Amino acid sequence: MTLLEVWNYVEHVLIDVGTGYYVEKAASDARDFFKRKIDFLTKQIEKIQPALQEKHAMKQAVMEMMSLKIQQLTASQAVVPVYWIPSICLPRPAFYIKTLF
Repeated sequence: MTLLEVWNYVEHVLIDVGTGYYVEKAASDARDFFKRKIDFLTKQIEKIQPALQEKHAMKQAVMEMMSLKIQQLTASQAVVPVYWIPSICLPRPAFYIKTLF
């Protein structure tokens, strides 16, 4: 026996209407309720879809720009060497040595 066959024998069902509330409805009313809910959600998805696609395109553009900037930065660092002078090699003032001992 499938769910639809069982559904035909059911007269009343409990429906979760949100936030933990349940409502007892006739089976035909429950079908109408879920049809309206499906229609509402479908319309919301259709409304949000263009904005989602636009945000995805913007994200891709930002990712490409960041990748390009990183490549440029890496290339510029390879051409111009950066010299590192450790602080230990720098001459210390005389008062610095006196305060340590």
